[in-house]
Amino acid sequence: MGNEDELVKLLSELIQINTSNPPGNESELASFIKDWLWERGIKSEIMEYEKGRGNLISRVKGSGGASLLLLSHSDVVPAEPSRWRFPPFSGIVREGYIWG
Repeated sequence: MGNEDELVKLLSELIQINTSNPPGNESELASFIKDWLWERGIKSEIMEYEKGRGNLISRVKGSGGASLLLLSHSDVVPAEPSRWRFPPFSGIVREGYIWG
């Protein structure tokens, strides 16, 4: 599988994890990403300050130059399926797009 195919597969799988807030359920997504990173030799930990609302922390050792911090939220607003062309959490690949 090429890099682009792998990234399309990853994004599709991420979209399929429903983190609608409320209630959030970010821990399920954090666990998925943690496992994906582990398979690539990157250690991570999940910090859960509220049940189901986990945050993922990963560190990759650099070469001593400048540091880079990536920060993102993983919850989404609720989606009304009737307003979507494809189911909002399908992650389906159609017409050159990943839907979700």
